[in-house]
Order: sequence, then structure tokens, then C-alpha cells
Amino acid sequence: MCFMFAMMGQFLVRSILAYDLTESPFALGVLSFVVAIPMLFISPIGGALADRLDRRRLIMLAQILVLVDEVITLILIATGSINLWHLLVLSAILGALFPLMMPARQAIIVNVVGKRGLPNAMAMQMGGMNLTRVLGPIIASVLVAFVGYTSTFGVALVLYLVAIGCMFEVHPSYPDDDIRKRSIFGDIVDGFKYLKINRPVFTLLVLGLVPTLLIMPFQALLVVFAEEVWVV
Repeated sequence: MCFMFAMMGQFLVRSILAYDLTESPFALGVLSFVVAIPMLFISPIGGALADRLDRRRLIMLAQILVLVDEVITLILIATGSINLWHLLVLSAILGALFPLMMPARQAIIVNVVGKRGLPNAMAMQMGGMNLTRVLGPIIASVLVAFVGYTSTFGVALVLYLVAIGCMFEVHPSYPDDDIRKRSIFGDIVDGFKYLKINRPVFTLLVLGLVPTLLIMPFQALLVVFAEEVWVV
């Protein structure tokens, strides 16, 4: 929860920062683009890695890299050196780390609660994620307005550190030996073949992708509406 809360809030904060730097709605579209493209293409690889590596270690590694990315952003902001291209590069890195981590976060749930507790755990996790999608951007934007970017990024860093600390309480989750013998590319192809023959799963995947690709990016444009449309 802490990690997702910080990350969801920071996506909006980066949009506000990009608009402050450029005053260009186009820049916000570019920012969303550089985040979405790595997510789209790296997600299958993230799923294959989650089946082959210790999921806890994979999650912790991704979280630490996200923390480093945010520290660099904070340093650039604090020193007044931040430019749009810095923001685009650092945001693209986040877009690449997120799909590497999320499949492992989903898959590790069964290792934590077991198969009997999986339905309730999945429901709680998805409910928590949706809550962070709503509250994270709201609180982050309020923090930007009252305490500025530096303090807001500082709060996010604390939440990331808490999330990394919590992962130490999770037991390692090692994959089966027979899974490691298969090729990553072969597993990705098998996944697409499974979608082809299993229409309900394919439909659920499409229903999950449509709002992610076509609806959620509206958050990046909220700052434009706040500055140019809703101004009284």
C-alpha cells in the first residue's frame, strides 16, 4: 500500500512539474507516452521473470531502483537543475520498472496467504490499489500546493523506504526448477496462445487494458484543466 500510494501520487506530481516547466499540454502527452510505452512492451517479460526468479527479491530490486530514480529527481529539483528531458528520461525508467514489478507483486500473494486465502487476498489487494489510485494523486497534489515539490518528493521517499522495509518480512519465493528450464520467449508465446483459446481471460485482459490505455492518462491532463479551464 505504501509503495502504490507513493507511486500513484508521484505520477500526477510529475505531470504538474512538467506543466510548470513548459506550460505545454503537449509535454504532458509526451510524459504519459514515455511512461506507457515501456509498460506495454515490458509487461510480458515481467510476467515471465516473476515465474523464474525469487519474487520477493525481484520486487525489492525494482522498488530500490524506483527509490534511486526518485532520489535523482529530488536532487535535480532541489538544486534547480530539473529540465523536461530529465523528467522524461526518469519517468521512462519508472515506466520500465513498474511492469517488471507488478506481475511479481500479484504472483507473490499466493506464497504469502496460500491458495485458500487467495480470493480474499486478491480482493483486498485490488481494493487497496484502487484506493491508492484515488487518494494518492489527491494528497500528492495538495502537498505540492502547500509544501512544494521538494517536500512532496521527500514524503514519497519515506513511503518507498517503508515499503522496502515491509518486504523484509515476506519470505522468499523460489520458482520450481522445471520452470527455469523453459525459455522466456517460449513462455511469452505460450501466454499469447492461451489468450487465443481462452476467450474469457482474453476479454478480461482487454477490459483491463482499455481503461489503462485510454482513460487513466486523463490524470496527466488534469493540471491543464485546473489552470486553463476551471479557473474562475
